[in-house]
Amino acid sequence: MKIAVLALTAAGRSLARRISGQYPGQVDLYFKEGYSRSGREHTFESLPRLVENLFAAYEGLVFIMAAGIVVRVISPFIRHKAMDPAVVALDEGGNFSISLLSGHLGGANDLAREIAALIGAVPVITTATDVQGRPAMELVARKLGLAVEPFQNLKFINGVLVNGGKLGIFTDMPKPLLRERCAELFADGIEILPLAEYPTQRTYFNAAVVMTDGVLPFPASPPSLFLRPPTLHVGVGCRRGTSAGAILEAVEQACALSGRAPSSVKTLATAWLKSEEEGLLRAGEMLKVPVKTFPREALSGAIARFGLPVSKYVEEQIGVGAVCEPAALLAAGQGKLILGKQRYAGITVAIATDGCSWWA
Repeated sequence: MKIAVLALTAAGRSLARRISGQYPGQVDLYFKEGYSRSGREHTFESLPRLVENLFAAYEGLVFIMAAGIVVRVISPFIRHKAMDPAVVALDEGGNFSISLLSGHLGGANDLAREIAALIGAVPVITTATDVQGRPAMELVARKLGLAVEPFQNLKFINGVLVNGGKLGIFTDMPKPLLRERCAELFADGIEILPLAEYPTQRTYFNAAVVMTDGVLPFPASPPSLFLRPPTLHVGVGCRRGTSAGAILEAVEQACALSGRAPSSVKTLATAWLKSEEEGLLRAGEMLKVPVKTFPREALSGAIARFGLPVSKYVEEQIGVGAVCEPAALLAAGQGKLILGKQRYAGITVAIATDGCSWWA
């Protein structure tokens, strides 16, 4: 984790340098004007202006100062737990390492513990699931590499756990492997069931967690949280100048046709000619996935290998007879096509999946 350590006093400066000398990741130090040396040490005059500049630039912010100061200075910049950095407060004596913001998703709890171990401090963690020794579903998702959907159900799901409710987890992941990777799920009040039993068994629980890339045609009652594995490789062909919004809409429609969740998209794939296509690159950023491009030779090879249909018009224009289907299959490696070419306004989309189970 890339972190910034901010200090106001000479004692704080000394503690910040101790942390910097031991922390395994990148550390930048920010001291009140007049205290810095060189290298990764910087000075500042206004703490609020500094925090405004740093809040989105670092994965973690460590403040060596009173917790009240930290609360006041970060409050204007807090947006959402899925976006905010980890925030930890230390007293300048190095006695306590307090997780203040983004304890789970942002990693503040782990950062507070890590820094406490480095300097001999007491970690102060107040999130209910940690205090009670219960699993937090956002941490489970992060550990397994899954996306959380819908995010607004997360608080309710964790509330069921800390209040002694019954939670059903529906997944096709083999139980021994799930236990190996997430032993915390095998606890009182949690039952692990096959994914196929979600339609009939979900009502026996106060809440459900479902691990799948599929869009299930069932009412989400009781409240359900879907953890989406990154399994979909979406091949895209588009006209020059196509907007990111139009591409995203086409991808969403194609996912709906295939019965898969857009949040399970792993890559966007296209032809080499689109390596600088602004709308496509922006769509990848919005989906938080890479955009892979493939040269003419690779696309032609995939067309021949998989026996894909070609368009003479496309071949005349770019020298290869298809884009979205071969690009999707190339991105998937040993995968398979689950949705052939779909045409939208100036856009073509195809979807392939990995050739193995998502947990492999």
